[in-house]
Amino acid sequence: MPLLETPNTQPTTTADKQAAVSLAIRKNTSQLFSEMVGTHGRLATSVFANRIGLTPQEVFDGLGSDGAELVQLAALLTQTVNAAAPGTLPATLPFVLTADGGGNVTVGEAV
Repeated sequence: MPLLETPNTQPTTTADKQAAVSLAIRKNTSQLFSEMVGTHGRLATSVFANRIGLTPQEVFDGLGSDGAELVQLAALLTQTVNAAAPGTLPATLPFVLTADGGGNVTVGEAV
């Protein structure tokens, strides 16, 4: 059989089916968790340590009224990840962020 062909071996017993589904769920859950942690890291880097030299304020100025939504979504992501595995992500940001009523974010002092 060629290497790129997937063998057609379907589990036949209930126990084999349960094991196959359990393994798929575990793999997907692990991949999801890893992707969530990675996404958080990429977002944080984009805002606080991007490679093109923008300051965090310049990043938020570029986001305009979507800045507050990013902060809110990142906070929810942090809470979700840390609820599943406490301490995985830092609970605080490196700067004080303040959102106005229009969704714009001002970057304050470093913490």
